[in-house]
Amino acid sequence: MRTFGTLGVGVLLVALIMAALTLFVVDSHADTDGDALPRALIVTYTSLVLGVGAGAFFGLLKGRIGWFILMASHFVWFAWPAFLSLSEGRYFGDIARYRLPPETVTKCTLLFILFLALNLVGYVLASWRTTEPSSDEPQREFIPQIGPVMGVFFLLGVLPYFVLGGSFAEIVAQISAARSVDKPWSQGAHVVAEHGPAVVLARASLVTFSALGVWLVFARRTYRIPFWLAAFLAFSALLGLLITFFDSGTRTWTIIMIGPAALAAFSYRIRQRHLIRGTLTAAVALLLAVALVQLQRFYRFTSTITNLEVEQVVELQDNDFFTESAIAMDLVPRFGYLNQFEPALYVTNFIPRFLWENKPYSQTLRFFTLGRSGFDEYLKTGTSRMPGVVGQHYMSWGLTGVVIAGLAWGALFGWFESLFRRGRAWSLHAFFGALGLVFMFTSARGLYPGFHYPLVITLVLFLVRRLLERRSDGAEA
Repeated sequence: MRTFGTLGVGVLLVALIMAALTLFVVDSHADTDGDALPRALIVTYTSLVLGVGAGAFFGLLKGRIGWFILMASHFVWFAWPAFLSLSEGRYFGDIARYRLPPETVTKCTLLFILFLALNLVGYVLASWRTTEPSSDEPQREFIPQIGPVMGVFFLLGVLPYFVLGGSFAEIVAQISAARSVDKPWSQGAHVVAEHGPAVVLARASLVTFSALGVWLVFARRTYRIPFWLAAFLAFSALLGLLITFFDSGTRTWTIIMIGPAALAAFSYRIRQRHLIRGTLTAAVALLLAVALVQLQRFYRFTSTITNLEVEQVVELQDNDFFTESAIAMDLVPRFGYLNQFEPALYVTNFIPRFLWENKPYSQTLRFFTLGRSGFDEYLKTGTSRMPGVVGQHYMSWGLTGVVIAGLAWGALFGWFESLFRRGRAWSLHAFFGALGLVFMFTSARGLYPGFHYPLVITLVLFLVRRLLERRSDGAEA
């Protein structure tokens, strides 16, 4: 119940700031274009995120890492970009070169405030009764069980390169090329090519291997991993990271590889009451992560990082999924509600098209790119441009979709947090929970089939291990 107390204090403290900022914005912007109300609502939403986020920061002392990541996702992907749109000389939607009507921005902001409230309700319902693990002692069998499996993950990850890539020199040259360059293993892999699901699964295997490798390097003292093995894991994980970094150019994969271990290390520091040290470490790690993924973004479009200026590394213009959500809502009168259950695409994604020729595509992504850019980017170029989790569900089901998604999204943050907190230190149980939280953070941009595979692979590994444990306990009994 202390979660409610901390949350209440955070919201109460921000109320005065919210009111003052709202009055300031309304007073300082003439309503000549009818934009005073959406501007005031954006300030209100941003203030709420900051207020509840302050409560989440203090909730970290109680292990409420899911609450903190939930609010971080609101701030990074929605609230901060929305607040930046209030800058003088900018119009709503200018970052996407799509002029948004003020009434659409008003409706979008109100839906985000509703989405935030529903997220908190779902989170509390899923996590408030979470208990701490009985012991911080790790499960010692984690290392010998995971070793052979990690080897299989690595081999599966590099297999498509050797099957489809030609000679070793050609493979290296193509991997080092930017994502915009056509490659035999990635051309339309996620939606068009018949071998697409196999390539994505292989890439996810390499990502899972790297994420586990980084996790075990961080946990080397806990598991008393010899130096040579820790060095080998670090080298192998770095190799997987570099392959993915340059080949796919996908920042989501990069975040998934380094995020779980970093999240666990931060949480450990906080639990040890090293609040200042943990916060400073997390801030530095966050800045480095932002720079890393921004360098990846720049490289995939230009094939070089020369002549790169500092502002290009730290700018977050393409992370504005508030604007993307507003665009999605503006397109609904044109296309109507699409009535597609997006999570079902995760289940069917692994089936190749030569077995199921009419396998459904994501209609929200197709119509979103069609309306935003004038052509179906999703099928023609394989773009991963997304309307944001709010816009995506609004395009499918309207207000009903936003309400259901809001509760479910918050509940998933709470559920993964409970797994992370109940798991013993650096265990596979805790890894799955941390990986889920990182995945949920990236999913704020929208439900995009393929990125979920590391989570599925880890879940299968976790369930198999639980089954083996039960059989072993039954045999001993």
